[in-house]
Amino acid sequence: MSSPGPSPSPVTRRSLAELMLAPQRLRLQFQPIADLTSGEVAGYEALARFDVEPHAAPDAWFASAGRGNAGRLDALAVGRALAARRTLPAGCFLAVNITPAGLLSTAVQQTFARAGRLDAIVVELAEPAAAAHAGAVSAALAPLRAAGARVALDDAGTAGVRLQAVVALRPEYVKVDRGVVAGVDRDPGKAEVVATLAALAERFGAQAVAEGVERPEELEAVMALGVTLAQGFALAEPSRGMRSIERGVAEVVADARRARGEDERVAA
Repeated sequence: MSSPGPSPSPVTRRSLAELMLAPQRLRLQFQPIADLTSGEVAGYEALARFDVEPHAAPDAWFASAGRGNAGRLDALAVGRALAARRTLPAGCFLAVNITPAGLLSTAVQQTFARAGRLDAIVVELAEPAAAAHAGAVSAALAPLRAAGARVALDDAGTAGVRLQAVVALRPEYVKVDRGVVAGVDRDPGKAEVVATLAALAERFGAQAVAEGVERPEELEAVMALGVTLAQGFALAEPSRGMRSIERGVAEVVADARRARGEDERVAA
């Protein structure tokens, strides 16, 4: 029995038009990304949220916008994220999600050009399509990198992201998909994938970022497998501002390190 095709997007042209006429209804939340060696917040990921009917997932909005409105929605989200730099804590970076199609658009390139220096910005390519268009994407990234931006490749470890994308795009960050991170402490196959991606990232001078770490056991596992950065509910939930979290990241990481040390002593 054949599987059904993808469901139609609930986002219509009318809802997109409403959003573009009232851009303040696109808001951002920020999720901390923790440095697992120091226990400090290394940066934040800017996450787009839409206060427009239908209340669909961000991916649905950007997918719909890509059909006939290439770059407009991406440019709006990028502009909002760049404006938020003024609240970015010293020494932290801000990861800005963007589709490869959006990156190639004139609207997005102009938005970045108007921003001046991009030293604290990480351009996070949010689709596996980056691998299929690596040449064009690399060329579009060149002026952003010249202005100081760094690059993150999302969805690593999924079927859609080929390892040659890491070679072609040379990202500074390789983000390990939540689907691989979930249950990594209990699944030797997933652990092998995470370890391979962490080693590949290190070989190319990049850092591996574990996405969607929701349990302390997953945090302990990715640390043991060589991952140096992580984000997820086990560390901090997204919030409307780049504020400190209720429980310090350092404490969470320290707990994971203590648990890992106890496990190693028992094994010895």
